[in-house]
Amino acid sequence: MGRCSTWRRLGAFRRRGHGGSPGRGRCEARQHSAGVPGVRRHARHRGRDAEQWDGACRAQHVRRQYGRHQWRCHRSRPTGGCRHRRGQCVFCQRGQRRWSRGAERPRQLDGPVTDFVDNHASGLDLGGGGAIFSYYGAIDLRDARFSANRAAGEGGGAIQSRGTLRIEDSRFDANVAYLHGKPLPDSYDGFGGALLLIEGSAIDITRTTFTGNQASNSGGAIYNDQRNELRVTASLLDGNVAKGEMLQAAGGFGGGIHNESKLYLTDSTISANQARGGGGGVTLNQAAELVAKNTAIVHNKASDGGGIAAYTGVARLENSVLEGNQATAGSAFGGGLLNDAATVTVVDSRIRNNRAGIGGAFSINSGGTVKITTSDVSGNVAAVDGSAFVNFNRGRVELKGSTLGGSYRNHPGSTFLDLGGNTFLP
Repeated sequence: MGRCSTWRRLGAFRRRGHGGSPGRGRCEARQHSAGVPGVRRHARHRGRDAEQWDGACRAQHVRRQYGRHQWRCHRSRPTGGCRHRRGQCVFCQRGQRRWSRGAERPRQLDGPVTDFVDNHASGLDLGGGGAIFSYYGAIDLRDARFSANRAAGEGGGAIQSRGTLRIEDSRFDANVAYLHGKPLPDSYDGFGGALLLIEGSAIDITRTTFTGNQASNSGGAIYNDQRNELRVTASLLDGNVAKGEMLQAAGGFGGGIHNESKLYLTDSTISANQARGGGGGVTLNQAAELVAKNTAIVHNKASDGGGIAAYTGVARLENSVLEGNQATAGSAFGGGLLNDAATVTVVDSRIRNNRAGIGGAFSINSGGTVKITTSDVSGNVAAVDGSAFVNFNRGRVELKGSTLGGSYRNHPGSTFLDLGGNTFLP
């Protein structure tokens, strides 16, 4: 299928209703590309934002109603192959999504979708979401593929969402959240290579893969903001990168996921991700909570905390694997786990074959606590000190019924409790 012809006006859509209460709103449509790349460009028209897609063939714009504003297929004007079919507009043209003024109300995008390919959101600040931008909406996605989408603004190379988001049996490949060339003075951009999840959201991700996504700031695949609840089940995050390209040399945390709220990982794999800063696999910050069950966090790399960097918050690993991760800086801390001031509990799990300069398996740096029960901590390597762990600055380690291999160092003022039933290996 060739590239679509140019459509310089709405053509296939007309606006019904002219009211709307004060405030900001969005009247949203959904693009559905079938192999022909679409490029989304940001422009401003008469004080309203508009976004245009070039070349996205066989797109679907589902009929939407938002307050008193409504978009419908214009049956009497089938410009360039547009036709009305079962309440939808199916066309091969240039699409346009307008942001209209109106009351804040939920919207929903649901139903079968296929490909979102090579879309581009280049706006400032809130101009994120390379393929989808949703604010106070509800989105269901099944069997979708998001590939090579890009976003400036806050980020979300594929999706920026605040609200309810459910994703099943989908793929996110090579999406990018990049830094805007001319950012606003108080803006923060480049978060979430695939997904930027804004505070106050509920997100369920099942049987979905995230591969090769990049964030110029933090959250190579996913950035999970505060006051969210994110559940990831039977999914794979592999080869994603948090590049940390901020001019202030900040950022670059969470090669797989940067988490600042509730995160539940079940039957999933976080592998071969990289972060310039901390947390090659996962980063915990603010009042973050992590529960990982039957999950492998393996072969990730970061300057500190190759597998997990828990700066604050609470983490629990059950029947999980933290293996083959690496903290790459010269005197890097925590090959498997860097714990600054968090409380981390490890039960029936393995922390093996991780590497760092200091604290091969884990390092406690600022008064954090690590509790290990019926687990295996062995085969880890530290180039400088503590192949098993190093405990600094009033940290606390509790070990019960576990295997601890290699050397460890408990610095003055810190606590190491042998609660019995442990095996210590050279």
